[in-house]
Amino acid sequence: MHILKGSVDIGDTDDTLDDDAEGSVNGGGSRPKPDAFDYALNLLSRQMQATGQLRTKLSSKKYKKDDIEDALEKLTALKFLDDQSYAETYFENLKKYKSHGFYGIQKKLYERQLPKKVVEKLMGAFTVDDELEIAARFLARQYGDRADEKPRLSRMLQNRGFRTETIVRALKRVGSETHAGSVDPAAESGAEG
Repeated sequence: MHILKGSVDIGDTDDTLDDDAEGSVNGGGSRPKPDAFDYALNLLSRQMQATGQLRTKLSSKKYKKDDIEDALEKLTALKFLDDQSYAETYFENLKKYKSHGFYGIQKKLYERQLPKKVVEKLMGAFTVDDELEIAARFLARQYGDRADEKPRLSRMLQNRGFRTETIVRALKRVGSETHAGSVDPAAESGAEG
């Protein structure tokens, strides 16, 4: 094992610091429980995480609150932990690869235990047009030209956290595309009233 306490060198780590790295009192070949910083660093080496997520994981491993806060402060100072950057990346991935609306994305961000201020800033920049694009992509991929199933499609969009305005616009788009070909989103935006 090559992890040094307080060091940024995380090379040559073995996978023994996994979620079961509690250390054992059996003696013999057991390893001691890693300190909170080393355990958090190991978790971050596998996957980007929010400060709240790491705090929860460290607490579940029975680390002392002071040790947890010290580890999180050190990781933030070393720029291994950055909630703003993590939130922006996660937010963009949700918009690009998933089919959730405004409330669905907001819920996912809060599930990652991101600070309220960070989530509100991201969601404030999330426009109805952004959401409409996601809804249209979802409807086109999943349901094609099934304009006759609007009540069902409406419920599906609601269950995915889309706002009412977006649902109405997306379903209008589906109905008009099946009857008149493609609809220009810019022209559709002006039709609201």
